[in-house]
Amino acid sequence: MYETGSGGTTIDVCAVTPEYAELDSSAWVGVAIALCANSVIPIALNAQKLAHKHNTQEDGKQTRPMTQLPLWWVGITTMIAGESLNFLAYGYAPASIVAPIGATSVFVNGIITTTVMKEPFTCRSGIGLVLIACGVVTLVTAIPPSGIELNSELLSRTILPSPRAWGYVLGVGIFVLSWRHFVVPKYKDKHVLVYLMLCSVISSVTVVACRAFMSISTDVLETGGLDQLASPVPFAALSLVIVTAIWSTFYLNKAMILYRNSEVGEAGLAMSGKFCPRRG
Repeated sequence: MYETGSGGTTIDVCAVTPEYAELDSSAWVGVAIALCANSVIPIALNAQKLAHKHNTQEDGKQTRPMTQLPLWWVGITTMIAGESLNFLAYGYAPASIVAPIGATSVFVNGIITTTVMKEPFTCRSGIGLVLIACGVVTLVTAIPPSGIELNSELLSRTILPSPRAWGYVLGVGIFVLSWRHFVVPKYKDKHVLVYLMLCSVISSVTVVACRAFMSISTDVLETGGLDQLASPVPFAALSLVIVTAIWSTFYLNKAMILYRNSEVGEAGLAMSGKFCPRRG
């Protein structure tokens, strides 16, 4: 429960069900930014994949460290730019809208892998791209806006102390450690989902933390409520975003070395859909 102010109304944040209504102009700005971000990210992924491809010998060993390849740095820089735009989008639109728009990256990735990487394009791939485009349009127009504006006080007093929040963090930690120890050593060369499962679970933390940080930042810029920055919450959220983003990208690169980008993109979308937040 959260009390909005002295003598104000009390809100159960877990029971709020927002009414279905048209997105406001701010949310549409977030949608536009997210679309741009997820059009840039596939370019970065394919640049990194191309660098891996050119740097790998016939026996599978690397010719030189990836950090010495200019193309790899182009990919990393472009990835940072794309993720920064995604980061910004969470300040304008709910995570329940921004996260599914990530499907756009698979659409763009399908075009790039076929035209640039010369990977096979099947009828099934074409049907999949059309369905992705239809799905993104449906999600953006059908998902209701979030009924609660996040701020430092709400997060620190109500959301973070809840058993649900701590259960989520504990569950992610146990899963990642168990998966790395028992599954990765045996199956990493057999199925693309092994590394992408880790990437998706860790990225779910990135999405939640990013939504919290950008909501607080946007509120501070719009209202001038600098007192929110006195709380450790926004800085903890920013730290989580940075750490988990780097961590998940590490596993994404592992998957890209072993499998085709078309496989990584499609499977990654399927897994990220399982773990993306359902509410803003």
